[in-house]
Amino acid sequence: MEYTISAGIIEDAKHNLLSRANFNYGLSRRITIGGGVEYNSTVITGMTMPFLNFSLRLGAGLLISGEYTYDVRFKGFLSYRLPHDLQFEFNYLRYKQDQRAISSNLLEERKAVLSMPFHGPHFASLVRLTVDQMILPRSRNFTTELLLSGSVYGVSANLTTYGMFFDPAHPYIYSTLSLGFRLPARISLTPRPNMILIMPGLSQ
Repeated sequence: MEYTISAGIIEDAKHNLLSRANFNYGLSRRITIGGGVEYNSTVITGMTMPFLNFSLRLGAGLLISGEYTYDVRFKGFLSYRLPHDLQFEFNYLRYKQDQRAISSNLLEERKAVLSMPFHGPHFASLVRLTVDQMILPRSRNFTTELLLSGSVYGVSANLTTYGMFFDPAHPYIYSTLSLGFRLPARISLTPRPNMILIMPGLSQ
């Protein structure tokens, strides 16, 4: 059994109150359930906000967790580690429309991350792909990020390519490249600014 209780005063003109009580109980080595209540005197749609949460581990590599706050939001998380350290993560977030507990005009967000590390005698690298979709009242934003990171013989490099698809007909895609050099006497050299490579014909 684990519990956390906290309270404080918000630094605003009215010195509103904020408190939160959270309890978690381990049903087994793989299942945890919990819940609690949060009080915020600034929320006009409901100062008292009860919530429930859980986490579940299936097998050696699958983890699922979630939390539901009444009249505010639901968020879920899934992580799955495949053979050879290939890892997949999925985050889901959904706000109740017209909620006032959290200052955000976001209605829903879906994010998926796929990552794979590589190791060798003299190098280490990571490839990570992130796909993110954000749903707002009047628009849907779709972004991607591809990270290629590596280090070999004291030289590290990071190449990150971003894609923003606010207008499907005219996507905006660009890359940033950063380098780092390890010098004698524990000195590190990182050239600035980063190199920016605009993909021709794909951005406006």
